[in-house]
Amino acid sequence: MLTLDEESYAVEIGRVREIIRVPRITRVPGAPGHVSGVINLRGTIVPVIELAVLLSLPAGDAGTKSRIVVVESDATPVGLIVDSVEGVAEVAPESVEPALRTLDDSQRICLEGQVEIGGKIVGILDIDRVMDRARPGTDT
Repeated sequence: MLTLDEESYAVEIGRVREIIRVPRITRVPGAPGHVSGVINLRGTIVPVIELAVLLSLPAGDAGTKSRIVVVESDATPVGLIVDSVEGVAEVAPESVEPALRTLDDSQRICLEGQVEIGGKIVGILDIDRVMDRARPGTDT
């Protein structure tokens, strides 16, 4: 599970390549506002997305708990900046419910659904949809 602006989200563990502390990020001139820049991850240049901005949430400053969750999208690594990573939870597929209709469209279209974990409502991110929104030419 990960947090953004005190909200909880989850990513399918099979899509997560690794979780790292936030290193120096190199800005990319002319990149959309949700693109923080790129990092060099052991010789691979990885684009880094400010997930909060993409989901129309307030972007926080990188703190000591901030992490980059490196996910696979079309066999390409992409980093997602999050406020914190809180652990791994096993979720039964039948416990996943549709995302709330009251969510902002920019959030709802990026979610596979939601589930209750430990008394919290956790949005389950659809990484393919997140990456579709992150591509140039889409509104954020």
